[in-house]
Amino acid sequence: MARLQTNLVVKTHHPGRHRLLVAGLVLALLASSYGLFEFGRFRGGYDFLESREQISQRDREIAQLNRKIEQLRNEVVLLETSSGIDDEAHQQIEQRLQVLQGIIQEQAEALAFYKGIISPEDGEAGLKIRDFKVEPGTEPGWYLVKIVLIQAKDHGRQVSGVVDLSIDGQLAGEGKTLALTDVRQTAEAAGAPAFSFRYFQELEESLSLPEGFVPEKINIEVRPKGRSARTIRKSFDWQWPSDGSSDQS
Repeated sequence: MARLQTNLVVKTHHPGRHRLLVAGLVLALLASSYGLFEFGRFRGGYDFLESREQISQRDREIAQLNRKIEQLRNEVVLLETSSGIDDEAHQQIEQRLQVLQGIIQEQAEALAFYKGIISPEDGEAGLKIRDFKVEPGTEPGWYLVKIVLIQAKDHGRQVSGVVDLSIDGQLAGEGKTLALTDVRQTAEAAGAPAFSFRYFQELEESLSLPEGFVPEKINIEVRPKGRSARTIRKSFDWQWPSDGSSDQS
């Protein structure tokens, strides 16, 4: 009688393996959230950013979290090819990976902002316009202009002054420049927006453009106080908010 031979293949199943991955993701999320907590502390007035070592530490943490993401993705691939992983667990892990990557991106952007204040790439100290953007207002033709000012490197004293702006554009086919007093939504507001800070400050101004006016550029003039203070002038292309307002152009 011929002997029946059977090839028995044993595969190891890890029913709780994906739970370990999820736990690892949670820990990574907690670690990265600490960086955002510190950013909130800084915005609240804490000056821990005096230490460049803390910025370097944040850089190392981001690199470590990115390595953790890569490790977790490799674990998922291993589970899929060896013992298998159910669709629900796979989807759960992918969602947490996406959340983690989003938090890391936010932390990286915060770090870039820190470095622009503490150690700018151009190496130049002093008052600077860090950012500018336009957001849609509550009514058609209304806009919210946000300007971020920073003081790079030298934080030994408060810098203060005012910010003025004007808008170049077209009205009835002709070039026209509108002053801040022409477009200010709050008529009772007096004078140009004032600033006073050591590290950075965000200014907001609500504008109401005349009907038919098509803005092209916004001109920002930062006038700090002091005899030796240098006025900063910078122009930006008007970027239409993504609320359908661009149809007016």
